[in-house]
Amino acid sequence: MKKILFFVVAILELGFSIPTLAVGSEFRQPPEIPQNTTTFQPSLVEGWNLLANPLATPIDLVAVFGSPEKKTPATDAVMSIWVWNSTTSKWGFYSPQMSEEKNKKNTDMKGLDFVKEIEPGEGFWVSAQWSIKLEEQSGVRDNLYKVTALNSGWYLRGISEVITPKKFNNKVGFPSEVPPSKETGLAKENLFASKVKSIWVWNTATSKWAFYAPELEAAGGDVAKVYIEKNQFLDGTDWEINPGEGFWLNWLDKPRTLSYKKD
Repeated sequence: MKKILFFVVAILELGFSIPTLAVGSEFRQPPEIPQNTTTFQPSLVEGWNLLANPLATPIDLVAVFGSPEKKTPATDAVMSIWVWNSTTSKWGFYSPQMSEEKNKKNTDMKGLDFVKEIEPGEGFWVSAQWSIKLEEQSGVRDNLYKVTALNSGWYLRGISEVITPKKFNNKVGFPSEVPPSKETGLAKENLFASKVKSIWVWNTATSKWAFYAPELEAAGGDVAKVYIEKNQFLDGTDWEINPGEGFWLNWLDKPRTLSYKKD
């Protein structure tokens, strides 16, 4: 397995409520913010931060992080941005400290891809020299669960609603043609088949990974607990992933069907 797991920073989702206005003898409700939109404001800490794009449109890296020619409030704090291309198994790179020409020269020399945008639903790493809150961003939500067409492999992903790894797996991991369980003879057998191999979310407070593997959960008993404690992970089963927060997804295009028999 490639050593492509880094650090993650939590992202806060901002909520808004609109009061009812009294106009004359009538009560009129002003237009509500459409439910298919999202607003988020990433916060960076010193070191590595794992973010994501929960919007349906690409994030322009120069517009958000700047460049030597076009500085933003984040330019001086941010050293580099990294994007994982699961198709080519290559890293994409951008640095607001370099001009476009120097970025291209650097990526060509090191065998990296030069990136200028973060695609919808894509996760990305940000290396920061100090803590800073980025400017607020908002827009139409990305398609929440478009991962079903992915090939097997590691993906840096994000999602546009608050969700836990377990709920994410329940929505996208189980093939419709395979039932989650069945009764057989004298033994009770849990038939497991999921396209989600594992999900990893970084907890900055403890510097530990919140880990979730449906396969281990389906084994029952203390199987998942023992594995988590042995590797000094946090239990990521019900860990909240927020809009703008990135996570590693280990995906299987053809799920393995495993049977766990219990007395």
